[in-house]
Amino acid sequence: MNAVASYGVGVISVLIALLVRLAADPVLGTRQPFPTFYVAVAITAWFCRWPAAVLTSVLGFLAGNWFFLPPRYAITFAERGDVVGAALYAVVCGTLILLTELTRRAQQRSAADLQRVEREAQERSRSEAALRASEARQTEVLDFTRSVIGNMAEGLYTVDTQGLVTFINPAAEQIFGWTSAELLGRRMHDLTHYQHPDGRPFPAEECPGLRVLQDGTPLIHYEDVFIRKNGTFFPVIYSSSRLQLGGTVTGLVVVFRDVTHEKRVEAERATLLADAEQGRTEAENASRAKDAFLATISHELRTPLSPILAWSRMLALGALDAAKTARAIETIERCARTQAQLIEDLLDTSRIAAGKLRLDVRPLELEPVLQAAIDVVRPAAEAKGIALHAVLDPHAGQVSGDADRLQQVVWNLLSNAVKFTPRGGQIHVTLQRVDSHVEIAVRDTGQGFASDFSPHLFERFQQADGSSTRLHTGLGLGLAIVRHLVELHGGTVRAESPGPGQGAAFTVTLPLVVLSGRVALAETRPAAAPDAAPEEHGFASLTGRRILVVDDDPDSNEAVRTLFASCGAEVRVGASTAQALEILSRWKADVLVSDVEMPEQDGYELIKRIRQRDSHAGSLLAVALTAHAGVEDRVRLLSAGFQAHVSKPADPAELVAVVASLTRDLVRA
Repeated sequence: MNAVASYGVGVISVLIALLVRLAADPVLGTRQPFPTFYVAVAITAWFCRWPAAVLTSVLGFLAGNWFFLPPRYAITFAERGDVVGAALYAVVCGTLILLTELTRRAQQRSAADLQRVEREAQERSRSEAALRASEARQTEVLDFTRSVIGNMAEGLYTVDTQGLVTFINPAAEQIFGWTSAELLGRRMHDLTHYQHPDGRPFPAEECPGLRVLQDGTPLIHYEDVFIRKNGTFFPVIYSSSRLQLGGTVTGLVVVFRDVTHEKRVEAERATLLADAEQGRTEAENASRAKDAFLATISHELRTPLSPILAWSRMLALGALDAAKTARAIETIERCARTQAQLIEDLLDTSRIAAGKLRLDVRPLELEPVLQAAIDVVRPAAEAKGIALHAVLDPHAGQVSGDADRLQQVVWNLLSNAVKFTPRGGQIHVTLQRVDSHVEIAVRDTGQGFASDFSPHLFERFQQADGSSTRLHTGLGLGLAIVRHLVELHGGTVRAESPGPGQGAAFTVTLPLVVLSGRVALAETRPAAAPDAAPEEHGFASLTGRRILVVDDDPDSNEAVRTLFASCGAEVRVGASTAQALEILSRWKADVLVSDVEMPEQDGYELIKRIRQRDSHAGSLLAVALTAHAGVEDRVRLLSAGFQAHVSKPADPAELVAVVASLTRDLVRA
């Protein structure tokens, strides 16, 4: 409370005391002028401090003297007793003021002491709470640290300055195979790092991790090898750093990670990268081989076309005499057969790659098969002045195989020998039994091959000389086909050569057939029909046959029409399915010879619509003449309603023979 308010309280107290004394004046009179003013002084002293209380006592004395001491309404002392009363009033008021002030101060000191005690208690409570919180935090930190160390995947251990283990976490126990009880107090290096993988000892003085104790430089992510309890080594990456307490080095902490899996993955990644690089190299080589093959096949297919076109043009102009005309026809036929053989090799290769090459396997003697192949190749050998010698053991034994495919094997080997043997050379063919198998050997005195090319000799599209200046043509498929056919028969084929220019030898080995008793071999060749006897031109007779030829290629139509007509057949030609159906509606045919791939409606649609027509058309014999020569194509064509399948380019004699065989019963009727 401020001073003005304090003095105001004193004045008001005096006024109240005066009013109370005036009210009691009839009772008290002049004998007791100051009693009510004592109360005013006491109140003012308690609530307003001593200066205001002094003012109140003075004002009370004046009011009491003025109003109540005689003579009233004057400040005088009429009697000695009034002076004594005034003095007593002063003493009482002073005493009240002093006692009140002392009491107040004592109370203030007590309150201050109480507040101090409360503050101290609060501070003590806060200190204790802070201490408990700190201890709780320390406990949490310790628990967290223990949890982290206990659950970390990396191994962790600590050693003192002597290298003795003071702590190890569960991960390290699991990795090393040692328990904490087994390791504590023991020298860690002597248990887990005492030896190199090659068996050399590893002294502790050379350990990079322990060297940190002396030089103080932490070791970070160091690659090394540790040893498990069972003595096995495993790769690790570890870090080692000093432990310090109050500035004093107390030991080391080592954190390590088993990187066996990472090393394995890294090795596998390196292997995959190497495989990918090898695959890329192989793909690049395959791409180059493909480009080279396309260039080669383009050259090989175009080469026979040049003489065919040239001689055909000269024949068309009539500019050749009889001798040159015969030579032109012979050349055209030879080139066409060469081209057909190239296509057949490609088809065989495609069937081999797709796993769709089939064999007609039966027990057979090899001597007739080899003799047939030799007879085919002999004219070419004689034309080059090459001596062809054959020593064939007729009692070599039977093998289980496909006669046509085995003849193809021998023909390929002999053709290869003739191609690469110079004029005046020699070729030797032998057939003999060796232990439990039969060996076919083809040796020549020709070009031979280098030893480094031997692993690639039987690969597709491989030639010892693949340059544009090579002396010999071909696609490089013959020997690859030979190897696959021989392997399909359960045999092997190998090639040997002393070197370039020193000849080569190819040996085919086939297993013998184990027979119980005597087995008679069935003749596989169909008997020729009496009415299919060859004419003077070498083809079977088709006299009386009525043949419809359908192909969207006019040249093919004309060639086939001329061929059948020369054999005595009546021939009509259609260029589409619609034309063929229109011809059949007004002309009765015995045989349909149709291409398959035609615009708008193909051969399948044609045979379907023919089979849906009247009874005669439904019984019409049909031959598919197409370039689709696969097994699936043949099955689909026969299922569609064709009775026979002849692949392009067709041999004229084969095509005529197929038609003659189909129509044999019709002619008899």
